[in-house]
Amino acid sequence: MRSTAFHTITRTVSPRAVLLAAGFAVSALATGVSAQTTYTWTNLSGGLWNTAANWSPTGIPGAADTAILGDTATYTVSAAGGPSIGMLEMQNAMATLGVPAGSSLFVHMSTGPGVIVVNHDLMAPTTYLYLYGNNATIDSPVVLNADPGMGIPLDRARLATSTGSGQTLGTSAVVSGSGRIQGAIINNGLITATSGNAFDFVSANITQPTTGVIRAENGGTLAFGASSSIVGGIVEAHAGGTSTASGGQLMDLAIMGPGELGVQAGGTMFVSGFVDGDGTIVVNNDQQPATTYLYLQGNNATFDASVRLNANPGAGVPLDRARLASNSGSGQTLGENAEVFGSGRLQGAIINNGLVTATSGNAIEFVSANITQPTTGVIRAENGGTLTFGASSSIVGGIVEADAGGTSTSSGGQLMDLAIMGPGELGVQAGGSMLVSGLVDGDGTIVVNNDQQPATTYLYLQGNNATFDASVRLNANPGAGVPLDRARLASNSGSGQTLSENAKVFGSGRLQGVIINNGLITATSGNAIEFVSANITQPTTGVIRAENGGTLAFGASSSIVGGVVEADAGGTSTSSGGQLTDLAIMGPGELGVQAGGSMLVSGLVDGDGTIVVNNDQQSATTYLYLNLDNAMFDAHVRLNANPASGVPLDRARLAANAGTGHSLGKNSLLSGNGYLQGSIVHHGLISPGDGTGGIGEFQMTAAQTFSSEMNLDIELGGAATGEFDRLVGNGVLDLNGTLNVSYVNSYVPAGNERIKVIDNPTVNNEFATVNFAQRLSPTGPEHVVYNTNNVMVVMCFADCDGNGSLSIFDYICFGNAYASNDPYADCNLSGSLNIFDYICFGNKYAAGCP
Repeated sequence: MRSTAFHTITRTVSPRAVLLAAGFAVSALATGVSAQTTYTWTNLSGGLWNTAANWSPTGIPGAADTAILGDTATYTVSAAGGPSIGMLEMQNAMATLGVPAGSSLFVHMSTGPGVIVVNHDLMAPTTYLYLYGNNATIDSPVVLNADPGMGIPLDRARLATSTGSGQTLGTSAVVSGSGRIQGAIINNGLITATSGNAFDFVSANITQPTTGVIRAENGGTLAFGASSSIVGGIVEAHAGGTSTASGGQLMDLAIMGPGELGVQAGGTMFVSGFVDGDGTIVVNNDQQPATTYLYLQGNNATFDASVRLNANPGAGVPLDRARLASNSGSGQTLGENAEVFGSGRLQGAIINNGLVTATSGNAIEFVSANITQPTTGVIRAENGGTLTFGASSSIVGGIVEADAGGTSTSSGGQLMDLAIMGPGELGVQAGGSMLVSGLVDGDGTIVVNNDQQPATTYLYLQGNNATFDASVRLNANPGAGVPLDRARLASNSGSGQTLSENAKVFGSGRLQGVIINNGLITATSGNAIEFVSANITQPTTGVIRAENGGTLAFGASSSIVGGVVEADAGGTSTSSGGQLTDLAIMGPGELGVQAGGSMLVSGLVDGDGTIVVNNDQQSATTYLYLNLDNAMFDAHVRLNANPASGVPLDRARLAANAGTGHSLGKNSLLSGNGYLQGSIVHHGLISPGDGTGGIGEFQMTAAQTFSSEMNLDIELGGAATGEFDRLVGNGVLDLNGTLNVSYVNSYVPAGNERIKVIDNPTVNNEFATVNFAQRLSPTGPEHVVYNTNNVMVVMCFADCDGNGSLSIFDYICFGNAYASNDPYADCNLSGSLNIFDYICFGNKYAAGCP
């Protein structure tokens, strides 16, 4: 007997064979024979079926009879002439029933170990073995004896069904050799192609309820035609076996390996029901440029084996030529053991509980693909593999990851309720828009404008309560002609869009929209992030930071509420305006309000950082507003006007805006040069200039109130205007707190100077405490004189009333001070008042003021 196998050849069923089959069935029924004759083969040398003498009793078995091929001799019976048999008992394992080329054998029932050979003489005419009649069953070995290598195509040896239904291969049936299988057959046996043989399935609808197996092994080939289907059982390719398909349908069966089932270029295969196993379907197995599909077909179709997409763009076979797609219905699923790999395209609505992976230079693109990953689903790029997500695709749930060497890119699409895993990155290509909704977390990074081109690119937080808890790198590069607005993180429709505690936004780009930040937004190492029409709320842990040469730029229409805004060493923050509410400004870097800008502070803004008003020291008027009722600023503000450089004091302003109760807190520091506009209560430190010898001036345009906690530091570097710090105003000034006076720039008083450190139309009250860091006046000790419209530092102690001349009124003034225990009266600085202070004053008076 020949060994069995098959090659792919597609033919149609012979009309003559169909007519013969129908004719025999009708003839058998028409005879009305009720008695069945049992015929036993007697010619042990072999012979022709239709020779009556070869049978006992003498005659020729018919459609209603039983034919027995028995004994133990080796012989061959040639079933020429197209016989039809009701029951065939192949009792002799050494007996062969051969169907000669061009003939057809119709069998209703067959049992036993003997072999039926179709086209046993290996000739070119088409030859059939038909299962005919309802519930026809062959439970014997069958060999299809085509040989394409000898010019005998596969379609010349056919196993087919005739009239009726329920035609079956029994559990003992083994179909081997090379040939074609067609028709609706129930297979409980084994169909096997081995040792160079081949089977093709053309218009074959094979159902395998339980034990059915279709197998290629040891160099054998299975070829499934586009109009074929396999339902149930097992389809397997063992080592060295090959399975190919130009299409067809697989349903409720197991795909077994280690061999593969290849869908040929241009073919379409459908998977429905539940298909699992350890085997692999290869889409576009011959790697040609025709588009090839593996469809998950119908409601709840589930594939739980492996798929290799076999495109090769480098060889002229684009990714879209190997596709895994969903077709009609819903709930199409990749099971937990499913793995999709290679290079190709995914499209349609697919539930992925398995692994979709691009590795080793391969690439998978998602185009119009809506992937849901309820639990275990993973989409991965690794070891040089690439994932590409199209603008019309979405991934919901599971994990999207780029391992070492893997690359993920996107022209857009949507991510929802999933984990982004690294260490690789998911890049949103220039001009694309990716949407994030639900909860997206993980240790991975999304790169916005990953190819760093000048097209505007978005990562959107989309829909109500969208939450991102991974990393975002904004990849603009103004130095290379890619402005910051070309890489954007933004909120879209809905509310409550959030960056969670583990989220990190870095690189260079723009933030816009309404975003809740509980994570870190950081500009570092020469990068820059701008906030344009951005309303950022930081309820608890949110931090916005510039460090190590990074820059933050806040637009005029932006606001930051809560959390921390900080500029670490080397970091720079600038603003053309915007609003800060209930947050901490942290240093040691500074937040600069650019010339012409207006920044609003509301609620409580504190910290150890500094806001610089008119940081670029230009001539445009610049504001830091204390805004709305009870706004308190409790950090450092430096008004950065510079009259000597042509930047008048009014170009840097700290102002009270709408509402009342505006204040600077007890930890605040007000320094520099500029205007104080509106009514402000001061609880902190006022230090005109830079506090290191740089002289400064504040002009007050409205009422200012000094609390008992405040301090005013005045530096004296000379007696001429511009050589000492001063406050000048045109409103009401209520004094309290502490005045601290120090000398700078090597200034030593002559002893007769009177320096107005406060010059204001109305000055009420006095400082509770006055401290001099040094006592350098030769006519001192220096003291402070309060007038209704000014406060002076007077160098001559004897000039008690500070009017510039000595008179009896200075004695009266000193006596009043002594009587009221005024610290001024401690002339000898002993810390107590006594007769010696009177003697001291007399001596000072006598010495005069030069």
